[in-house]
Amino acid sequence: MTHDDRVQRSVVDHVLWCQDERERLRAELLKYESGALSIGVPRSGELRTTGTATHILYLQRTIDQLGRVIAAYSAPRG
Repeated sequence: MTHDDRVQRSVVDHVLWCQDERERLRAELLKYESGALSIGVPRSGELRTTGTATHILYLQRTIDQLGRVIAAYSAPRG
């Protein structure tokens, strides 16, 4: 295997990892959005705790970033 082949294989492996991680985070995001998971205990009248809302934003941002990496390094589909 040449150096270029090893580099290409590393890129492919990383894109596959990004796809798996994005799917895992999407599943986690759905649980937080549905209320199945929560960080802390909501105060009276709160739908979500601040921690939960912050974590949802983190998950959304990370999912978006993974999507950009996947798009940037994936082979164009013809």
